This record gives sequence, C-alpha cells and structure tokens, in this order.
Amino acid sequence: MRKAKLGAGVLLLLTGFAMICACGLLLWHNERENQAAADAALCDLPKLKEKIEAEKGNPDNMLYQRYLLGDAYIAPDADTAAEEFVIPLDGYSYIGYLTFPTLGLELPVMDGWDAERLRRAPCRYYGSAETQDLVIAAHNYRSSFGQLDRLQIGDAVYFTDAAGIVHRYLVGETEIVEPTAVGYMISSSWDLSLYTCTYDGRHRVTVRCTEQELPAERSDAA
Repeated sequence: MRKAKLGAGVLLLLTGFAMICACGLLLWHNERENQAAADAALCDLPKLKEKIEAEKGNPDNMLYQRYLLGDAYIAPDADTAAEEFVIPLDGYSYIGYLTFPTLGLELPVMDGWDAERLRRAPCRYYGSAETQDLVIAAHNYRSSFGQLDRLQIGDAVYFTDAAGIVHRYLVGETEIVEPTAVGYMISSSWDLSLYTCTYDGRHRVTVRCTEQELPAERSDAA
C-alpha cells in the first residue's frame, strides 16, 4: 500500500514537472516570436515610411488620384489599380502603417494575411481605409496588438496609407467576440476594426473606430 502511494506521488511530481516545462517552453516560444515581430517592425517601418514619403503627391499613384478626385475618379483596369494601392518592401506588400499616440506605438500593416505575415506584422484582413471598412488583424504580441486592451474610448488612432494620406480615427467601442464571428467582424458599420486573440486564444479582443468628420490629410500636414 505504501509503495502504491509512493508511486502515485512520484507520478504526480513527474506530471507537474512536465507541465511546468511545457509552460516554460510555451512562454519561451512566445517571447521569441514577440521579439522577432518587434525587430521586424523596427527594421521595416523606417523603410516603409521612406517609400511612402516618396509616393506623396505622385500624380501616377492611383490611390492618391482617388483621394483627390473622389467620386470623379475612374479606375483603370482592376489589376493595374490594385498594384498602386500597396508598397512593395523586401518581398512583402504593405498598405501603410498604424500610429497609436496613447500607446507610443507605430506598426507597419501588410496587405493580405497568412500565418507567416501575421508573425511579422499586423495584416489587412478585409476592406480598406478608402471604403471605410478596414479590418486589421495581428497576433497579441506585447510589441503589437497585445496592447489593444489599453486603448480607451476616445483615444486617437491614425492610419497612414500607401499614398501618404493620414486617416484619423477615434476609438468608439471595445468588445470581446467569438473567433467564429467572421461575418460580424467584417460587416459592421465601423470605419476601422482592430482585433487580436485573447491570451487564452478562446476569443478576440476587438477595437472599433470611427473616422473623424474632418477629411483625411496628407501626412506632411499632420
């Protein structure tokens, strides 16, 4: 009987040790990915800003023309127009960058999303700033959208697009949604939605923003 109890005790100790090791490995892995994303943003953001600066006011930039002409803009063929809405950089395509003044944080935003790109930077999940239905997703790294829960209603969020146009938003609502609520996420009436996983991965932290009534301005006027 005593041997059985001793064996059960040893098994519990080994199980506990294995769980502690697994948690430690998970934390180590998450920290590595967080640091890699922070390093990528530190590397990519200055180069992205430089390229956007070079595009500001370029009359051949379709995005800039669309902003200037509004409803009078007539797009060329769709494939050509789409190429003008992104900035190519080191094998990736970017649509601009986000600025969070209250968080002291700036992040590049990639065009489209997949597992590889999400490990590097926030990604456009749906829509655009121009059509006022932009949805941006990112991992909950401390250096990225892991700080979304610190945003308060009324905080400013800026998105500078590929033509150097600054879109100004105010946080209007924060909510927790189910991971399966894709339709709800992309069909809302909000101009900008930002979302990431909760730390347990079971839900999504979502920040909804409304674009300010003042028209978007060029970033050199910000």
